[in-house]
Amino acid sequence: KPFDGSGAVLYIGGRGKDFSGEQDAGVSVYSLEIELPDSPVQLWHHLAVKLVMNTISTASMGIMGRINGNWMVQVDPTNKKLVDRGSRIIASLAGLSYIEACIELHKSIFAREQLIKEGGKTTTSPVIDALSRLSG
Repeated sequence: KPFDGSGAVLYIGGRGKDFSGEQDAGVSVYSLEIELPDSPVQLWHHLAVKLVMNTISTASMGIMGRINGNWMVQVDPTNKKLVDRGSRIIASLAGLSYIEACIELHKSIFAREQLIKEGGKTTTSPVIDALSRLSG
């Protein structure tokens, strides 16, 4: 059944787990039944969980509208690596040079800081703000 937001259980592992109690309580149960080889540090089990969680995270970002083309655009540039990523996203999607995109990103960062200083709030990233401003 589709997830309705009331509660969910994601079980990753072998067969044989009984979820009737959770289902009776109105909880959505999603079971990924896989057989993985054992290892001393359970590497394959950890990798399977990571891949499933990355898929859920990416799908959530898509549902929330935070993906543009092949880019996850909800980037809060709080360090040099994220400023670089934001600049590359803007350059790619807006057709600007890297330097022009970096200037546009910093304009959005400055505008966001001013808004916050004046008591305003925002939930969009400076990258999204710059792309919106540049698109019209």
